[in-house]
Amino acid sequence: MTKAWRTEQALGAHLLQQFCRHKQAVPLLWAAADDWMDYYRDPESIEAAAAVRRCLALLTKQAQHEPQPKPQPDTSRTSQSDVGAHATQMKVRQDLELRAAEEAAHRIRAHQLPRTTSEPRYARILAQQAERVRNFHEHSRQVLEELEGPFSFYERDKERALAASAAAAAIAEKEAAQPKPVFRAKPVPAFIQKRAQQFRLQRQQRQALAALQQNLQAPVKPKQPKPYKALPAHLLQQEKAVDHWGGRASEQAAAAPVNRSVSSVMEEVRRLEGRTAKAALSRRDLNMGRAVADRQGGAMEALVYKAGKVPNFGALHALWAQKLAAARAAVQRRLTVPKESRLTAPSVSKRRLVATPSHTNAESAGKEHAVTERAKSWLASSVRLQRRTDLLLEKIALVKQGCNSIVEQLDL
Repeated sequence: MTKAWRTEQALGAHLLQQFCRHKQAVPLLWAAADDWMDYYRDPESIEAAAAVRRCLALLTKQAQHEPQPKPQPDTSRTSQSDVGAHATQMKVRQDLELRAAEEAAHRIRAHQLPRTTSEPRYARILAQQAERVRNFHEHSRQVLEELEGPFSFYERDKERALAASAAAAAIAEKEAAQPKPVFRAKPVPAFIQKRAQQFRLQRQQRQALAALQQNLQAPVKPKQPKPYKALPAHLLQQEKAVDHWGGRASEQAAAAPVNRSVSSVMEEVRRLEGRTAKAALSRRDLNMGRAVADRQGGAMEALVYKAGKVPNFGALHALWAQKLAAARAAVQRRLTVPKESRLTAPSVSKRRLVATPSHTNAESAGKEHAVTERAKSWLASSVRLQRRTDLLLEKIALVKQGCNSIVEQLDL
């Protein structure tokens, strides 16, 4: 404390001496003290700078209360113009210095941390960040050196696919390693199964008995294909002449007796109940039953194609010809007959010139003959075209009729 007080006294005496000599240098001393405090951060320098500032503040306050000295008249031999120019320059310089001092006094400056204050954790964090950035740059440089070469989309896609498959396999392994809970449903109560089975067996027995009674009561008839509806006379004669469906075999099958007994009924009931299904009806019995059904004509019903009436193509052609003639008669040839109007009609003199013959009889006869020949050739060509169109229309009509008949026969 004594050392600091002595330093303050020495600085105060020195600054007082300088202030008495150069009162205009006070702002400069203020700025020097601020710079000193910003630059020297040790405790002694900080105390010295604070003492300087206190002394400067005290001297400035005393200077404000002191009477201002009056300016002495200039006794030099300089001219009045030189004196005025020098005074103006001094005034400008003083104004600039005062303005700079005011700005420096009001300027906000942040002081740095003293050297005695340090944060090792912050320094360590900065060092770690720098090390991380350096490692990243080194790794990037190594990767670029390894991949130095032309870029390939195929290789890139291949690497991506391999990476995706590896990731999916890792996820699947992880999921498989995790234990999964086993969910088990409670069994259905016994009384529910028993009652449902009883109802089902009773219903099956009733259905089986009803079906067997109906089969026993109904007369056995061989299955025959349905005849055609309203066949023409020539097709009926062909149907009677040639038996396509094997009527004799069906008659023999109808005459054969049907062997049905009570044992077969009980076997059918047992089969429907589900107790002796495998023993009651084997594969051999199934094949035999199918063979008997085929011999009786039951399998022929699926091969019958339903066909409609056979059309009378002659009558259809005659009807088409009548319709075509009626259409031709309805379509009248439209002739455009131009009429001379008042604007387009020729004058009387031109009419007289046109009316007077300007060529001989031989020339007129030749022209008329040429016109008639052209008209005849045009008429002949038009007749040929009309015949061709008629033939094409008839062919199209025949094709349509054939297609319709085929569709009717196939029941499409």
